[in-house]
Amino acid sequence: GSILGLSSVPNDWGGENSDIVSNISIDGDSARAAFALKGPGGKRKPWMLYPADMGKRGDQGIRLFNEPADIMVVQHCSGIAESVRHIMEALATSRRKHYMLIDGDNTVRLLRKAGLLVAND
Repeated sequence: GSILGLSSVPNDWGGENSDIVSNISIDGDSARAAFALKGPGGKRKPWMLYPADMGKRGDQGIRLFNEPADIMVVQHCSGIAESVRHIMEALATSRRKHYMLIDGDNTVRLLRKAGLLVAND
């Protein structure tokens, strides 16, 4: 929550629409973003995020677009399958919203830029 300036992050539970909803700024313009944060899920090795990994029934992408937000963000600690991108793009187009995918490499870049991860980590 510190990158977004949040004092706390809600507890995770299986039926939520998103993990975090926050106000953000993009090139000086205000927007509201809903985040689905997808971690390792107890798996030891990095794994590719597929639609089936998004919620118990694979419907978290759909639920994410139910949030009152302008931008829907899926962040994953490793790779994100093209099928997730296709689903997010279709949902964004049909609902006239925007989306962003942040894979593991870009997560590392963001954490380093925020000073939350040093180069040797």
